[in-house]
Amino acid sequence: MALSMGLFDSGETHLENADIDCQPQNEYVSIDTVAKIDDVLDRGEKVHFLAREAGEGVKVTSGGEEDKKVASGGHIRSAATDKRIVCKIPNLIGSEEISIPYESISTADLKTGMVHTRLSVQTDMKSYGIGIGYLDDDECKRMHQFVREKVSEANQQAQSQNHTSDDPLDKLERLRDLKDDGTITEEEFEEKKSELMDQI
Repeated sequence: MALSMGLFDSGETHLENADIDCQPQNEYVSIDTVAKIDDVLDRGEKVHFLAREAGEGVKVTSGGEEDKKVASGGHIRSAATDKRIVCKIPNLIGSEEISIPYESISTADLKTGMVHTRLSVQTDMKSYGIGIGYLDDDECKRMHQFVREKVSEANQQAQSQNHTSDDPLDKLERLRDLKDDGTITEEEFEEKKSELMDQI
């Protein structure tokens, strides 16, 4: 976060990393609110949804046992960006960051209670309960839907990459490139080519 506070500066807030010119986006996203998490974002990272927890904090569980529950009086901010879910958690010595890339998420659910709403995220290793406040019910649902779509896109991309890398025709083409580069001999090429032709 960069605040212009010099003698001749206007005092306006500026974002060094975050990109807030994107859609969809919730109403809580603004230069002033995103500035509070700008330092934990990558340059050019698009902030689609931003929430400030409302007393529920962030709960992290691994192996069925609670690792920690962090509550900081409504100062935790959580964002759904184009790359991940990121939470900035202020503490006495600075702040802590929790980053959950979409490709690592297996499920994302929305849990609504009488007072609090929580985004429940499951990865292979951990579960996260992220309090999301300062959003109305519709915005909470939109944020949840956005996260689910990003998880689905990441899963489809990973499956596509796995399929491509396992395709015998792709392997044959890479093998031909290795032969042309002189990395493998003609005999090695013919031997591997025969194996790959049996898979087609």
